[in-house]
Amino acid sequence: MPRLNNEDWRAAARAALPRFVFDYVDAAADEGLCLQRNRDDLDRVILTPRVLRDVSRLETGIEVFGRRWAQPFGIAPMGLNGLSWPRGDEVLARAAAAHGVPFALSTASNARLEDLRAQAASGIHWMQLYVMHRGLAEGLVERAARAGYEALVLTVDVPVSGNRERDVRNGFRVPFKPTARFLFDVARHPRWAWRMARAGRLDFANLRVEDAPGADSASLQAALLTRAMDRSLTWESLSWLRRLWKGPLLLKGVLHPDDARRALDCGADGLIVSN
Repeated sequence: MPRLNNEDWRAAARAALPRFVFDYVDAAADEGLCLQRNRDDLDRVILTPRVLRDVSRLETGIEVFGRRWAQPFGIAPMGLNGLSWPRGDEVLARAAAAHGVPFALSTASNARLEDLRAQAASGIHWMQLYVMHRGLAEGLVERAARAGYEALVLTVDVPVSGNRERDVRNGFRVPFKPTARFLFDVARHPRWAWRMARAGRLDFANLRVEDAPGADSASLQAALLTRAMDRSLTWESLSWLRRLWKGPLLLKGVLHPDDARRALDCGADGLIVSN
């Protein structure tokens, strides 16, 4: 049966992936009310095309930060892509490069940022930053600059992680502890299990102690173990980040108009509306 729309692909993913993986990709926080509001808002958008225009030649490209995109969208940063497909970050980056659109690598990726950059050298690469520990964050920013990432995306709307109820019910957390239910779930999806076994150990490739040699090891270990964000991050912290990063800086997670204006006043080059 051909897959013609998002629901077709969603059904295929549900069948192919263990439940804990599918729920991680598909679910939202708490009862999913925000996700449903987003869906409803998009459904209310009605296109009113104009007719009898010359459309013999179409151009969908745009220019952003001096780079030409073939289409006006890109691939947003997503963590644990390697859980859905082996080397998922590299697969997405190569696809983005082939289609002339940007790919944003998540701090929580399963590919080291330098390796990812080499995998799709011709692509447009952005780096997303979670600040869990200032020393580790500085190391990530400096490495991204050396590797040639073109823009930095600072996520600002997660002082605490979302309460993802479906993940909790599935026992999916970090550090991960397998349960009998987990093993049964995996056994029901042998193709996924075989792919994962061949791919080797999955980890957060950019969140390692050795990536922040100048940081206090005890505080860094605690931050990596809990995956807790730095709650002391404020508007004033942007000047710290600006000293480290000279390229375009975007803030991801801005929703209030006053915050949007303040972001521009603080020197942000762009905003990503995200919740």
